Amino acid sequence: MTDREDPSAGFWITVALLVVLVGYPLSFGPACWISSRTNSGARSVQLIYGPICTALSHVPILFSSAVRQYVNVLAANNWSLGIGGDDQWTWDQDVPFAGVTETILH
Repeated sequence: MTDREDPSAGFWITVALLVVLVGYPLSFGPACWISSRTNSGARSVQLIYGPICTALSHVPILFSSAVRQYVNVLAANNWSLGIGGDDQWTWDQDVPFAGVTETILH
């Protein structure tokens, strides 16, 4: 039999950091899907995922398009991620310019 040591604090910090760095962005899609299907929580999604929405204005078109498609893929038909009236990325029903965000941003 071998003696196993308990995982160190450094190990658990690394695990927690990976969960946050990978889990937070990946949970954006499901949060939007749930919000659209329950027809509620759009403001909460925008608040919690505000850093992602802000970053979308500063990344290449290919990346922002991929994120938008990921978020919209299982959303209710009238919900989308697009540019709102304040020229900010918005998650809501019938977002203006939802189909042409790439040409507006870049």
